[in-house]
Amino acid sequence: IATASGSEPTTIGKPEPLMLQLCVNAFNLVPAQTAMVGDRLDTDIACAHRAGLPAILVLTGVHTRADAENASAEEKPDAIFDDLPALCHAIFD
Repeated sequence: IATASGSEPTTIGKPEPLMLQLCVNAFNLVPAQTAMVGDRLDTDIACAHRAGLPAILVLTGVHTRADAENASAEEKPDAIFDDLPALCHAIFD
């Protein structure tokens, strides 16, 4: 595509932060008060941190709590929950 068009494409998918940055701007969100919830360290959590957002990991994907605790800074979640019901319980109780 780059060769045919003569320009470099913009990467939108995770872990690139553009889509999260566009959402934050479109909805006038405060990044420190907004969080990305995901189940993969290398895509979801890294994307959140690249966009300047807190990152919440739910352990319903391929990564374990041990993986998260030993992750690099970019892939280390700010919070970890077993699943979405546990996250919802923490928020609403």
